[in-house]
Amino acid sequence: PEAPEDCWLLPSSDAMAVTIATHRKALRGMGWKVLSCEPAAVKRLGNKSALQTTAKALGLSGSLPRAYATSRSAEYPCILKAAVGQHGKDVYIVESAEEVDNIASDGLGNHWVLQELVRGPMEYSVSLLAFEGAILDAVCTEYEYAKDIYVWPEVEELGRHSHDDIPKEHLQVMEKFVHEY
Repeated sequence: PEAPEDCWLLPSSDAMAVTIATHRKALRGMGWKVLSCEPAAVKRLGNKSALQTTAKALGLSGSLPRAYATSRSAEYPCILKAAVGQHGKDVYIVESAEEVDNIASDGLGNHWVLQELVRGPMEYSVSLLAFEGAILDAVCTEYEYAKDIYVWPEVEELGRHSHDDIPKEHLQVMEKFVHEY
């Protein structure tokens, strides 16, 4: 549809971000304001397995939770996540290699990511406005939960607040990930 006057089109999910990226030129032609890039770049950051590969290629693996190549090499408990998905869907706290093998019966491959469990009641989410690889603006939302080990949304949220006081060194790392945006 044609855009209402002076209206931005912003995605609310990874899948919608890919759709907008795929159709960005047509959407702009209909009057929508769209900030996007090549769909492959959006998919790469939206796929947790591809993100690990990208981090390794950029020398940034240390900026993400430690990833395990096999269920036998992991330190338990840890987190098993579907490579594609959001909002806690197909995310498990796993206690053993056997549990991982039961859930990811075809192996980890490109469909699953097995990673270090980061303990603590706080979760940080950063939204970026990036253009031509530069971060123009960023906002961080800090969530506090009632447990130190959890998978959202299966935990009580105690509070949240947003701010733009993000450490410069964190923004520098994030900017390396969005170099194609």
